[in-house]
Amino acid sequence: MKTKRAALLCVVLLAGAYAVAQSPAGEEEEGVRTRALWNTAFLNRRPPKPEPKSSAGGTAVASVPKPKPAPPAGEPKASAPARTLAEVGKLGSAFVGVTLWRMTRDLGSVPAVRFRGLVHEEDPEGTAEWTPQRVSLKSQFEQRDMVRLSVESAREGYLYIIDRDVYADGTMSAPTLIFPTLRLREGNNKVRPGVPYEIPEPTDKPPAFRMKKTRADQVAIRITMIVSPQPIREIRIGRSAQKLDPAKAAEWEAKWGQEVVQLEDPKLIGQAYSQAEARAAQEVDSLGSDDPLPTSLFRSAASEDQPMLVNLTLNMK
Repeated sequence: MKTKRAALLCVVLLAGAYAVAQSPAGEEEEGVRTRALWNTAFLNRRPPKPEPKSSAGGTAVASVPKPKPAPPAGEPKASAPARTLAEVGKLGSAFVGVTLWRMTRDLGSVPAVRFRGLVHEEDPEGTAEWTPQRVSLKSQFEQRDMVRLSVESAREGYLYIIDRDVYADGTMSAPTLIFPTLRLREGNNKVRPGVPYEIPEPTDKPPAFRMKKTRADQVAIRITMIVSPQPIREIRIGRSAQKLDPAKAAEWEAKWGQEVVQLEDPKLIGQAYSQAEARAAQEVDSLGSDDPLPTSLFRSAASEDQPMLVNLTLNMK
């Protein structure tokens, strides 16, 4: 009897060890599947592309595919697509997409307007040439690295970005509102699906922030993004960045920043800036279902009438 119990115990322990050993891969697979569902839900919020025009100027008529024959009697119908649609439908629209671009250029000596860890240098002539490339939010950044943020919301609203320095002991600086300002996008912080809002935008001079430590023991920059259905009453847009009341910022985070999940798509890292993204950022066109997705998606539990608040951390060497 004891032998049987010992054997059974060994089987249980081995099974448990196998499950533990397999869990990281299982979690990664589940993350990939979840991100795929999120991608579909996010793309569904983008506006449809306008119908193509015929050479004569009229609307082209798309060919209608022939209906597929019904399955033979008794054959089960495929339920996966319906199940997937149901899962996507439950996800709602509480998504904020973020892409971080590393910007490269021929660095020179230019004046800078400083606000905490991100520095928006001035390039009054607009002569610098820049090359954007997608990087992971988990990257380690050097001082003087130039970056740009691209934010796409699955809901209409108003975008606010708050910056704080993170120190080695875990403390942070006072919150600073770095967007909107009249220097960036002339204070326009209205967002809508299908339009990536780039901070700084391509027409800003320069179209990039510089990473900058404000203290020797600084280890990261924490960025808080809020997409609010209405303008936040307590914020008045000024020409430059402005300090915020720490208690008020903490109140917003407690109210709006709960139950947020982030998933990054590693396949998108390293990709170059596309023409579609450039046109959409300038509001010449909107991104459609075939255009690039944000590298990271944040899903919030916020209802339609609540602001969405997400946090990301840029680590510094």
